[in-house]
Amino acid sequence: MVRNMLLRSNRSSPSGTQTQELDASCTSTSSTKSGTAHPKAAHDNNTNNHNYNNEAASLLSKIRGIAYDSAPVRVAPPVLATGFSAMLAGRLGFAPESPAARHLAPAAELIFAGLMRLSGREQLCSELYEELRLQTAVPHLLLYSGADEVIPSASVLRFSEELKEQGGSSQLEEFAGSPHVMHFRRYPERYAETVKRFLDTHL
Repeated sequence: MVRNMLLRSNRSSPSGTQTQELDASCTSTSSTKSGTAHPKAAHDNNTNNHNYNNEAASLLSKIRGIAYDSAPVRVAPPVLATGFSAMLAGRLGFAPESPAARHLAPAAELIFAGLMRLSGREQLCSELYEELRLQTAVPHLLLYSGADEVIPSASVLRFSEELKEQGGSSQLEEFAGSPHVMHFRRYPERYAETVKRFLDTHL
């Protein structure tokens, strides 16, 4: 059990005894001339948050374009389970349509659902996806494949449509028959040329 420890120190002053308090979470109080206590830690936290928000806004203002390889997608247990089970089935030598491979995904989904719920990652991933959808001021390059078993091409196309509905723009580049994040290996020249053209156009 974590206990809050309160430290007190009494000091003599012309007006009597002054008490200063400091708890274990580093929340301190300081006295003003009128004797009113103000939470110093709260002030420091507000200052830090303000500085962080300013830095984040400054960083976002410098972005000229966003490129995705085999993404984006709203990360959720089914998505993670699909990718994990496909990878594991391949490592174990199971055919994708085999009964053993089909049973891997439901089990993996239960595991990922529990892990994401306990860690709070599901909410974080959802917020990240929404933040990407709001980046309508810059162009997006979406590199994807219909053969991707981890991130379905439908998810990438859906993101492109959602971005368009928000007033943004995207460039779609499909690499036929390429597995997840293997587009550069399958099509090195085309991949490099596509990315270079995107950078040259928007930087």
